[in-house]
Order: sequence, then structure tokens, then C-alpha cells
Amino acid sequence: TTKKRLSASLRDDIEDDYSPPTKPSGQQHPHQESPTCSHSSSDSNTTRVSHAPHRSSKSMVICTFFGERRSHVFFCVQIDRLSTKPALLLELSLSTHSLVKEMWSGFLRIALECSRSDLGSCPLHSVPLWTLYCNGRRVGSAARRKPTDDTRAMLKKMENTTVGAGVIPASSGSGQPACGEVMYMRANYEWVVGG
Repeated sequence: TTKKRLSASLRDDIEDDYSPPTKPSGQQHPHQESPTCSHSSSDSNTTRVSHAPHRSSKSMVICTFFGERRSHVFFCVQIDRLSTKPALLLELSLSTHSLVKEMWSGFLRIALECSRSDLGSCPLHSVPLWTLYCNGRRVGSAARRKPTDDTRAMLKKMENTTVGAGVIPASSGSGQPACGEVMYMRANYEWVVGG
């Protein structure tokens, strides 16, 4: 039986003493973004987030886990972080609260598996339903979704963020009810095709 697998591991045991090189004041290009910035969440925890100019690569993808505090987690894969149209968007059966709880261990591994034989020649982004594993335990499923206007707006807000984790404050559109705070975790991965 042919199986399709996606997996990602995030670790917090890597030293965080990186300081980006600084230019003397007044020498930064007016359209150049600063390499790092800090975001504060509502509970006063500061998260370091990297910002970088747009860089396209055929082997790199941007993966983002996000979700409102009292909702389910979404998993988004983007080829280009400036595009609000993701290559893959999955809704995980895992709640945002449960994902945060799993992250407290310092190691998070999410694996998605599909073993349906009729999908053997199907591209990864077309698989409709995945089995979801978190830190080695089966925790439910992940279903492919089409991006909503809210999803596109959230990706637009994050287009300058290359890696990091944090909270996007609640906002309301014109005449729309306020959306809750969105927690996110974003990283770059190399796209590897293997058997």
C-alpha cells in the first residue's frame, strides 16, 4: 500500500543567541525591513520573530499553524509568503488549546498520513483527508479546506513574518463581528520528495 506522509518537527533546544548584524544609523534602505522585531502577547510573553525580504526558492516552503484560542488549528503551506493563496490548507481536529499544551514539552512533531491506495498518484495538495499524529499519538484527522476571506486576511497580516510564534490581536472588519485572537507558529521547511 502506498502511503503519503507529511511531517514537521519543531524544537526549542537550539541556542537563541543570534544577533543580526547592524548597520550604522541612516544606512538602511528605506524599503528594507528590519531583520528582527518583538511581538507581545496579551500575557506579557515576548516572542522573537524574524522578518526578511522576500526570497523565492523552489525547495523551500513556509508552514504556518494557526487558530483562534477556542477553535481548531489550521495548517497552511505556502510556496510564496507574499501570496494569500496557500498551496495547502488543512483544518486539524486538534484544538488550539491542545496544540499549545503539546508544545510545552519543548518538542512538537506533527505527522499527517494518508494510506488510501486510490490516491497513490494524487498530488499531496489534493488529498482530501489525512490521519493526524501529534508527538507519536494518533489524535484525529485533518481535512483539506478552501481559504476563507478571514484566512486570506490573516496571511496578509503575516506576509512579513518568516519564522516565529505569537498572537495576532482580535480585530473586526467593517460591520463584521470581531474575530478572536489568532495564535500562530510559522517556520520555513525544505520540500523533500522521498519514498
